[in-house]
Amino acid sequence: MSRPSQTDRERDVDQERKAEQERKALIRLRDRLVITYGAEVSPEEVAALIDEAVAGFAAVSIRDFVPLLVERTVRDELRRRARGDAVAATAERGGR
Repeated sequence: MSRPSQTDRERDVDQERKAEQERKALIRLRDRLVITYGAEVSPEEVAALIDEAVAGFAAVSIRDFVPLLVERTVRDELRRRARGDAVAATAERGGR
């Protein structure tokens, strides 16, 4: 027996619930990244990187994995920046 289809209101409530879950997941992500990378980047910069990554997934209709994909994107960027800073610091010391 198949499940009866959702009413428009039920569908709206479900979408609102999922959007709230995503928002909370992104806030937790921001907090974790600030703790991890706070010595290298400001909380505002972390938030901006998250916002930029979220915007890159704006057209995605299935949003269940957006927070995970945003986390990977932002962590990759922060690691890339950290490597760039390390390379620059090594070059300033004459490659030692």
